[in-house]
Amino acid sequence: MEPYKLFVGIPTYNAASSVVDIIKDLERNPQVRTVIVVDDASQDDTESRLTQSRFEKVHYVKNPVNRGYGGSVKVLFNEFRR
Repeated sequence: MEPYKLFVGIPTYNAASSVVDIIKDLERNPQVRTVIVVDDASQDDTESRLTQSRFEKVHYVKNPVNRGYGGSVKVLFNEFRR
């Protein structure tokens, strides 16, 4: 039997200092297949840190405007359905 593969969703806002470390840990986990990060129009350098890191398992989405936590979770579910 093949081990489970996990899809992980991370809504984030101004979390550049921590989100990269979290994703590094997730990338090392063989059970994690995909990590979807929804950036809720952060004002810090979240986008540049994530794109410069070139993670293999990460799919990055940036909301053009701040939609709040609920709006970001809706975007996550829409991305998971793809």
